[in-house]
Amino acid sequence: MWSTPSGPVPNTQTSPCHYTLELPSEGRYEITLTAQSARGRIAETRQVAVDGRLIVAIGDSIASGEGVPDAHKLRIRWQDPQCHRSARAAPAIAAQTIQARMPATPITFIHLACSGATIPRGLLGDYEGIAPGGKPPLPPQVGALDSIQSRRRISAVLISIGANDVHFGDVVRSCIPALHPIRSARHPRSDCFRWPAKFEGVRYATLSQAIAAARSRLAPNYAKLHAAISSIPSSAVYLMQYYDPTHAADGSTCKSILGIRQASLKEAQEQVLGPLNRIGARAARRYGWHYIDGISHLFAHHGYCARGNLSWVVKGHGAILAEHSAAGVLHPNAEGHKQIAALIAAALMPQLFPPSKPAPVIGGPLPTLIPRVPGPGSITAGDVPTGALVALALAAALALCALTLAVRKGLSMVAGAPRWLASASLLALATAFADLAIDSSAPRAPTVALAAGSVVVAFAAPVFSSRKATLAARVSVTPTQLMAGGEPRLPVPPATVSTGLARALRRDDVGKALQITRELKALS
Repeated sequence: MWSTPSGPVPNTQTSPCHYTLELPSEGRYEITLTAQSARGRIAETRQVAVDGRLIVAIGDSIASGEGVPDAHKLRIRWQDPQCHRSARAAPAIAAQTIQARMPATPITFIHLACSGATIPRGLLGDYEGIAPGGKPPLPPQVGALDSIQSRRRISAVLISIGANDVHFGDVVRSCIPALHPIRSARHPRSDCFRWPAKFEGVRYATLSQAIAAARSRLAPNYAKLHAAISSIPSSAVYLMQYYDPTHAADGSTCKSILGIRQASLKEAQEQVLGPLNRIGARAARRYGWHYIDGISHLFAHHGYCARGNLSWVVKGHGAILAEHSAAGVLHPNAEGHKQIAALIAAALMPQLFPPSKPAPVIGGPLPTLIPRVPGPGSITAGDVPTGALVALALAAALALCALTLAVRKGLSMVAGAPRWLASASLLALATAFADLAIDSSAPRAPTVALAAGSVVVAFAAPVFSSRKATLAARVSVTPTQLMAGGEPRLPVPPATVSTGLARALRRDDVGKALQITRELKALS
């Protein structure tokens, strides 16, 4: 039995050794596990800190999951039939994704979105729902959001709203020829955006005028929404971008959708979908909301007329099979919601789980470890590319090796060895300069100075080698003779002096060899 000082804790056994406890809110709890064994009653108490995250979704059919009911084909099931609310909607999948990534932190998801909602009717005001079914109107979603906020801190609010405010669904219905057979027969080549329209009881001379009037009201409606959710920090609000369902697999506009011709689809892009996202993005910047963009780009090659699985949009026959109605047409299908959910999860993670801050340095600041603002001409860590530093270090090491071998071994080594090392150091320098050429932001002065120093050292090796070569020439000793231990050919040299010179040359004792040479000259 699981319990706290206030009483038993509801729990669910998920496996033989795992239990899920239901606690009322975040905070610290004293949890006691009491078990009965053969030896008697055993109890253990531990302190547990509950630090969860709460995600709430509000908005229209894109957030509710229209087109992807929880069960489809022969049996349809919604979480809320009045709103066509589905657990397969993108916000719900995003919450599940975050929970899978952070299993130690409880993620609570509350679904308030309702298909067909607008800002005035659904978010700020009552709404009968997409399928009223004789039920009373639903209270405003923002009201429910405030009620949740009063009981528990909300970590993130996902919002998808605006498409119904500009009457996107009404525009589609106005342009489908099959729904207007008489007008379509009289004007078979006419653009539907030039036809009269009636939205919310108001008649307009053309559909374009009706859309323009609706667009003009969208920005003020976003302002009203911002004022209504002012109790929630703006940093916790996420406005979702809308996708464009009118593209083919190659990115072009579909030639026809539900009988709507390509010219009318392009008009919809220019008059409805494009302005809708621009107005939403401006509102997000103005009110400090996060704007989840990239959704439109996702669907650029996965629209309605893409073939097979390449299409992420519900088609006419798919809507009939999925929910026995046409309400889901042009909405994201199951794959479309998964793709949108991935973007939502990526946007939420940095805010819900910010990266941990580095531990403070104990014992006073260390200037070499604390980042500073570089002054004119100064160099900070990371300015010089790592590849350039490695190559320069290698060049310097090879050049130093060449110098050491030239000084110590001289002609007792193969004469070309120092030059090979010099060539290797120059190759390393070339690698360093190539790396600098790729990273044009790296400062040139320090790397050029290091390179110049390495070149000087590399070319110094043959100079030291030539010093001993000159000495060997004076005493007529060839490298082959010296390596074989042969005696030098000297003008009338005493045996002891000749042997000493050969020994000095074999031991690379330059000073001793010069002294013997001077003695030989004096004798001759």
